[in-house]
Amino acid sequence: MKKKIVFFAVIFFVVNMCAVRTDIFAFDGHKKAKQGAGLEEDFFKKAHMLVTKGECAGLSEEQLKQIKELKISVKKDIIRNKAEIEIVDLDIESELWAEEIDQKQVNKLIDKKYELKKETAKLLIDAYVKLKKIITPEQKEALKNLYKCKMKDSFPVGCSSMQAVQ
Repeated sequence: MKKKIVFFAVIFFVVNMCAVRTDIFAFDGHKKAKQGAGLEEDFFKKAHMLVTKGECAGLSEEQLKQIKELKISVKKDIIRNKAEIEIVDLDIESELWAEEIDQKQVNKLIDKKYELKKETAKLLIDAYVKLKKIITPEQKEALKNLYKCKMKDSFPVGCSSMQAVQ
């Protein structure tokens, strides 16, 4: 009888420890996901919000077209830069596999990689500035009010809940 009790106690302990460990890993992953937000994600979230809720804030068709074109243009440039960075990474890797490593060449490749990353960051800031210049101060205020209403789960007159949820 004592053996059964000890056996079930050990099983219960092991199961509880496993449950606690998975909870810790799940929280840690969620925390890391929030830390990963950067310029690129911020820009595309803002652009998406303007495209989907722009009509509620009074954006014209021309403004929406400009925002969409800017978003596509930035996306293309980022894809090009990321591809170039990946190619430089492969070049660095191949240099490091060589029998004799040319340190000057590796340093040049590292400089090139970070120049591309710097260029991408500047591109995103430039696009963010352009995005803010497209909308008027009145439209910015309307978007702020729309966001506040969404947080309170009430929607402004003339903007259905379906439009605000998109």
